Amino acid sequence: MGSKEKICEFDSVFLLSSSRGSNSRMKILELLLFGSKGCNQIAFELKLNWRTVSRHLRFLEAGVLVKSFPFGQRKIYRLTSKGEEVIEYLIKHKPVLHDIKKDRCL
Repeated sequence: MGSKEKICEFDSVFLLSSSRGSNSRMKILELLLFGSKGCNQIAFELKLNWRTVSRHLRFLEAGVLVKSFPFGQRKIYRLTSKGEEVIEYLIKHKPVLHDIKKDRCL
């Protein structure tokens, strides 16, 4: 992986760990680690409004962290390889990222 790719990975991690709604997006990515799911299924399992989940999924899809594919009249979402790498990094470094967020708020 080149330095430009590492910068892009860092941007994804930073956006997911410090932006508004980042906790919900992280939960969505963690849930998708266990397999592909539809928007309503994600909303039900995370106890979130489906519109909120839909908005987060569009954000994650624009960041190339998830990919959707049609399933009848619905969309099913799954992690991309980039999404898998980013969420595994976030899970591994969650305490460190939490400390960085706390320092930024002071």
